[in-house]
Amino acid sequence: MSKSVHAIALKIALIIEETSPEDLAEAIDVLRQCGNSSELFKYLSAASQKQSTKPEKKVSSISKATKPIDQMTSKAVLSLEKTDPKKHQVLAEFDRLVRQGKVLPTNEALRRFGERVSKDFRPRTARKDNISAVMATLAPMTQGDMEKHIAMVLKDVPRRETDEYQKLANYLMHGHRGN
Repeated sequence: MSKSVHAIALKIALIIEETSPEDLAEAIDVLRQCGNSSELFKYLSAASQKQSTKPEKKVSSISKATKPIDQMTSKAVLSLEKTDPKKHQVLAEFDRLVRQGKVLPTNEALRRFGERVSKDFRPRTARKDNISAVMATLAPMTQGDMEKHIAMVLKDVPRRETDEYQKLANYLMHGHRGN
């Protein structure tokens, strides 16, 4: 088989795969009306018949039950729970504050922070995916480096001693929780 024949076969397979059975059947009808009776036409007709007779997959009307974003915790944070409880405590609190929008409230702020923390950070489209990516970037760091990056974000937040992020900032900077 020559390269061009192989390329043509791949293009045809791609068209079949990417086209709905209804559109494919309509295109075959157009070919039929034009008087095209080649082997390709017969093959496509047969393929169309096979696709249209396959039972359609049932799509569940019940989507996965998902928690609201502020009640989620990143996998990277959860993985630290048993292996490094101290890092888990700090990162879980930071994760919660970010998800609640109290820290890094926009997707753009998350993206900039992720890129500042690591040159390997790859921004995502969705905010919750960016949160998980940021946590996955922070989790393998040493306790000191992780706390340094978190403290850098928290120092930009307005100071109010009663707020949770200020308590976390005090903990990171002074080793104890604010009163």
